[in-house]
Amino acid sequence: MKNKGFTLAETLITLGIIGVVAAMTIPTLLTKLNNKRTYNHLLKVRATFEQGIKLMLAEDNTSNVSGTEFFINNNYQANQKYLPRYFKVKSSSSTYGFGGAGYTYDKIKQDNTGNKLYYKNLNSPTSAKYAYYLANQLMTGEIFVFYLFNNVISLYGSIIDNNKKVAPLVGKIEVDLNGTAQPNTIGRDIFSFYISDDGHLVPQGSLEYALANSESGNIDDAKASTYYWKSATKTSNNGCNTDKSKYTGTGRGCTGRAFEEQGIRY
Repeated sequence: MKNKGFTLAETLITLGIIGVVAAMTIPTLLTKLNNKRTYNHLLKVRATFEQGIKLMLAEDNTSNVSGTEFFINNNYQANQKYLPRYFKVKSSSSTYGFGGAGYTYDKIKQDNTGNKLYYKNLNSPTSAKYAYYLANQLMTGEIFVFYLFNNVISLYGSIIDNNKKVAPLVGKIEVDLNGTAQPNTIGRDIFSFYISDDGHLVPQGSLEYALANSESGNIDDAKASTYYWKSATKTSNNGCNTDKSKYTGTGRGCTGRAFEEQGIRY
């Protein structure tokens, strides 16, 4: 009895099924792979900044960021002096921050064609653009904002420094992991950390961040506060939800969510 091979029709059907399965699964696999790379990159960048801060503390022989020369002498021109000393900085500027349409731009804020860059909030439509205003760049390509709170606290909100359960927050770092490349979106490639006075970085939206901003210092109060990504209001900066019907805030709390879930799972 002769073995019968597949007919052309059977082969085409099989290939069609494989194609459908591939079309359904490959995008998901690629997304998971990209999210894993993003999270690993985020871990690396956090370690890079914490290492630089440790160097700053060691050089000034202090255990508190608020006791360093950088903090004490901080102003809007201090980045150019101090950042290259503690971090492998490719370029830095005396101006920094996410700004509005009235801000000026330099080369670091332009793409390869010289066009102005913009960043978007997590769930913003493509038409909702904000001026992309990041002034410092690491040698590895990440562009970032670094500021301490002694002179800009009135701009970025009060920091509770009498909470004895966690060290006070004395500064902030916002970083775009892939530099000028897309998507330039908060929670996707732009992430936010606060600088603890003991030198480690606290992810925005994390439970530690909520606890640092809790007047009572009570863990249950922190969990229920809008500083925690799980309890953030629909429009809060500290939330992280890709469902536009439930969340329309900036998405800066996605940093806290990523570290709590140990990955980009949103």
